[in-house]
Amino acid sequence: MAMHRVAPDIPLWVGSIYSLSAHISFEKYNINHIISMVRGELPGNQIQGYTHLHVEMDDDEEENIMQYFPETNKFIEDACGEWMTKVAESGKYKNYPENVESVHLEYPHNPDPPGVLVHCMAGISRSSTIVIAYLMKKLGLTAEQGLALVKKGRKIANPNPSFVEQLKIYEQCGYEIDDSKPLYRQWILKKDSEGIPNIGSTPKFKYRSETEGLTSRGQGFSADFRRQIRPKMNQSGAVEDATEATPEQTAPSMKTSLLRCRMCR
Repeated sequence: MAMHRVAPDIPLWVGSIYSLSAHISFEKYNINHIISMVRGELPGNQIQGYTHLHVEMDDDEEENIMQYFPETNKFIEDACGEWMTKVAESGKYKNYPENVESVHLEYPHNPDPPGVLVHCMAGISRSSTIVIAYLMKKLGLTAEQGLALVKKGRKIANPNPSFVEQLKIYEQCGYEIDDSKPLYRQWILKKDSEGIPNIGSTPKFKYRSETEGLTSRGQGFSADFRRQIRPKMNQSGAVEDATEATPEQTAPSMKTSLLRCRMCR
């Protein structure tokens, strides 16, 4: 499948680039927020009408994925935080995988609570790492517990070794990543000493809302509501950096660009 739900009472989905075309499932499961963890332009007709966060990065062990956690966590929390707070308060996943079956949670309304799809190219490494980071912070899980929970829903979830290391650092930093954390600074310095440039530079996001900058669901996004943060430069030369989208490119007639990644995960 192109995408899988983490658990029946957790409205988070991990998927590949092909999951963007699953609009019937989006409607069925009340998925209205999307995080894209890929480089390059995305097909405009597949993300129009959804609240969308685009993080441009590669599935590369030289990437600093930790730097994106505060923003991606906030994005997910804004979408389904109210329900996920109830999940956390139930204690169901506190000692995961123990005692999971002893607590039954059911959303009191129809349809499901607001859902979030996090996708990358293959739905294996980048997307699963982002979902694991959120679940760690929200449910108080270890990196191992978070990975086990996501793999329960999507068996092919498998963050690359560097991302696993970063999730463990995130855990040791108390689920907070910034320059005030010694472990994070040490990791940045270690990568810098290994010759990996700009590992701690300010990340890049593109944010689009379905409620602001849209005249109606499914129409083009306002260029004024796109928020850009200075990017981390890719030095490998294996992936072509995305260029700024013009207002014309954000309209429904925008052309689909080829998404390319160095490692197909």
